[in-house]
Amino acid sequence: MMDIIGLGSIFVDYFFETEIDHLKKIGFDVENDCLWGSDMEKSQNLFLRELKLKARSLGGMSVNTVMVLSKLGLKCGLTGIIGKDSEGEFVKKTMLGIDLKEIKNGGDTARCFCLVTDGGKDRTFVSYPNKKEDVMFDEFDIDYINNSKLVYLSPFFTEDMEFSFGRVINLVKKIKKPKLAFTPSTTYVGYGIEKLKPILKKTYVIFLNKKELNLLTKSDNLVESGKEILKYGPKIVVCTMGGKGAVVVTKKESFEVEAIKVNKIVDSTGAGDTFAAGFLWGLLKNKTLEESAKAATILATKSLTDYGENWMSDEFFDNLEFNR
Repeated sequence: MMDIIGLGSIFVDYFFETEIDHLKKIGFDVENDCLWGSDMEKSQNLFLRELKLKARSLGGMSVNTVMVLSKLGLKCGLTGIIGKDSEGEFVKKTMLGIDLKEIKNGGDTARCFCLVTDGGKDRTFVSYPNKKEDVMFDEFDIDYINNSKLVYLSPFFTEDMEFSFGRVINLVKKIKKPKLAFTPSTTYVGYGIEKLKPILKKTYVIFLNKKELNLLTKSDNLVESGKEILKYGPKIVVCTMGGKGAVVVTKKESFEVEAIKVNKIVDSTGAGDTFAAGFLWGLLKNKTLEESAKAATILATKSLTDYGENWMSDEFFDNLEFNR
């Protein structure tokens, strides 16, 4: 049995560092959410010509989380779709130790150009989803998914997001045994609480950042907002606050966990996904919520020190005190 299976889009990320003025010059504004490109080859040539490529890394919310959990020694699987291209080969070679038998082939592997500004604190994403992403919904092995302790769901990025969101809901309804962890991101948060109800009803733990929680509840009080989300089904609400730490809310308790100071932030892409990984590790290891949140904070802090998954050295994981 798998400890956890990740569901969500698989990306290959390309990181470019630039200044805000130059970002605007080439036609983009500083934006933490996704911008959808229309001509991938044109954009890639533009970035390579105008900017310096800093790194290439695997991406996608479920991918980031599952990779960290695998490094922590858990038995992990991943579902998704990749192309029969160089990026697809990069995915398979990089995700050693993770069960990829439910990865489908089709289209061109999704790519995301991550334009990093303000010393790594701000990111502008120019993303190109796999045009065949919806194909995988026709071939899901629900028995494979149900033969796990926990399922981690993040958005699927497709050309028809409304249609695929409906298919995600149908998939969630078929999950019977595993607990469901859900990261809606701004992508699904934008649909509003009513459309999210079928997923929230089956969710055990939900991960949101401060902005997303505020959007869902229309309130700035994070604890009260968390309690509002609990009414729809989740047992645990985790809200990350960037450099200010995180808040955890359940029916019985709520508490804050402080952030750890970072001397130099290189890139904050995937920090929230890494926090989710640490917290889920704690749940799967039967740790307390406080212990889980502290482990999450340690990992998320480390993820800020390099691009993408490049911070995940064997030496770092071998010396983690909480995982001994």
